[in-house]
Amino acid sequence: MKYVFVVAKRRMAVAVVRMAVMLCLLSTGVFGLDRDAFTFTAYDLRVRVTPATHGFVAQGKVTLRNDSQVPQRNAALQVSASLAWDGVQLGGKPLTYVTQSYETDIDHTGAVTEAVITFPSEIAPKQTVQLEVSYSGKIVSDATRLTRIGMPEAIALRNDWDRITPEFTGVRGVGYVCWYPVAAEAVSLSEGNRYFDVLGDWKQRNSSAVMKLSIEAVGGRSIAANGLLTGVKASAPIGPEQPIVREAQYAFDPVGFYPPSFAIAEYTTLDRPAITISYLKDHRVAAEEFAAGAERIVPVITEWFGRQREKVQVIELADETAAPFDSGNIVFTPLRTADKAQLELTAAHQLAHASEPPGLGRLWISEGWAQFAQALIRERQTGRQGALNWMGGLEPALRAAEKQAAEAVPAHNNQSRTTAADQPSVAAQRSLPGGQPLIRATDPTYYSIKAMFVWWMLRDMIGDDTLQRVIQSYAPAQDKEPSYIQRLVEAQAKRDLEWFFDDWVYRDRGLPDFSVKTAFARTMLDANVTITITVENAGNASAEVPVFAGVGREEVSERLLVKARSTAVVRVRLGAQPVSAKVNDGSVPESSTENNSYLLPAKAE
Repeated sequence: MKYVFVVAKRRMAVAVVRMAVMLCLLSTGVFGLDRDAFTFTAYDLRVRVTPATHGFVAQGKVTLRNDSQVPQRNAALQVSASLAWDGVQLGGKPLTYVTQSYETDIDHTGAVTEAVITFPSEIAPKQTVQLEVSYSGKIVSDATRLTRIGMPEAIALRNDWDRITPEFTGVRGVGYVCWYPVAAEAVSLSEGNRYFDVLGDWKQRNSSAVMKLSIEAVGGRSIAANGLLTGVKASAPIGPEQPIVREAQYAFDPVGFYPPSFAIAEYTTLDRPAITISYLKDHRVAAEEFAAGAERIVPVITEWFGRQREKVQVIELADETAAPFDSGNIVFTPLRTADKAQLELTAAHQLAHASEPPGLGRLWISEGWAQFAQALIRERQTGRQGALNWMGGLEPALRAAEKQAAEAVPAHNNQSRTTAADQPSVAAQRSLPGGQPLIRATDPTYYSIKAMFVWWMLRDMIGDDTLQRVIQSYAPAQDKEPSYIQRLVEAQAKRDLEWFFDDWVYRDRGLPDFSVKTAFARTMLDANVTITITVENAGNASAEVPVFAGVGREEVSERLLVKARSTAVVRVRLGAQPVSAKVNDGSVPESSTENNSYLLPAKAE
């Protein structure tokens, strides 16, 4: 009995010591952990996907570099909460690590499985370390992060469509499913702008990483990914019960801003000069219609963005209602739709990416051009007003983002004037409050929607031919500072546009807020009528905006520059009595359009 008691005491002592060690690790590795300290510089991964069981197994190497200013003894490695860590080694020797569930919305499950590892010795600043990792689990449909903020499940699953199933596998990287190791501070979609700040910051800091990826698909179905295909092979079954395993190797050099993503299904390839489509069984007609839509708009895209430098690659999604996923010149999207106009819009986005010059590293230019291309195609389909209506459908998201940003910024912060040369360092910019200047935007609301409006406004100010010359003469190798594109525009337009780039690109000053304060008409000696319109801009961003005088069913317009927090006057000469005045036709995004119209008295003075 005494022996049992002694053994029990010893076991308890061991348990206490073990718990103490774990608590020590947790205190130093979790609560004192700098998850931004290390940058991922290289991945060399082999993943095996077993669709029949939703299975996912990964092993390989990841290289980390200490980019902090101090030595680091601990590091975090995060994968999806549906996956578990099987081991982490350094130089073939197991490392000590503690795992925990870490709630964050960079994964569709709303959490990650985090391994907090302890190195044998500190990793000095700028020193790199290569780890051998292995992890496994299942990837199934999960929209927890969206449903817990109130999104209906059906809609949530259209956005978070990532899964491994016998019929179809589609898995996107960080921001959707952390199927490769990452490390980021916790963030929730409910935090709005901060979510995109944290996720976008991680993507930017790790965008120069290179990834070698080998994907094995048990069952032998086709594999498609948004990287450079470097090899394909299939193994014959060893026995009657052994499945075929197809393997595809991809290179991501660099990984860039778009997360590495892949799909596995019974794909057939349609190859055309401008586009390659991986389509699902019995969907050849839909693929041909998509290809035809892309070919119809190639002349328009070429006119604006120059010759196509890469082929567009389309990877079909099995769910007809799934939200398309843009990845540069590659898109994951449903194909079966009766809306041919929508197919052209999707193709326009990818064709613009496929036409951009190599090395274009500015997200607001790359994505802004792609979104602008869609507006141009909508204009081709339905006219200018149709394009403005389409753009207007995207404007509420921008208004909401700018409103949230304005509420987080002290009033004086948006008033200071600056130029591109005055910009703080990248590290300092990350700590600035408020919204996102386009030059450092990581939120698609800014780098896609707001950037689209910026390019459209430039078009209205300098004309189609001039802007086309700007776009086609853009040289990424010469773009060494944010003001490069401003100088390029000014050189072609022969105009000083410092005020525009200051308010719309270098800083996020929110949106203008126009209103027609007064309008009065006077009959002149020659019987013509002159209407004098005073426009106020209550916002912090200046803009050149169209002002309209309505005569019956027709409108006569003039352009007017209205600086922030000020008024400006324009006079329009008419041949008849005007009945109304209006500012803005939707081409300039603004915080409110409630006071944009003004009705005149029945008679002139």
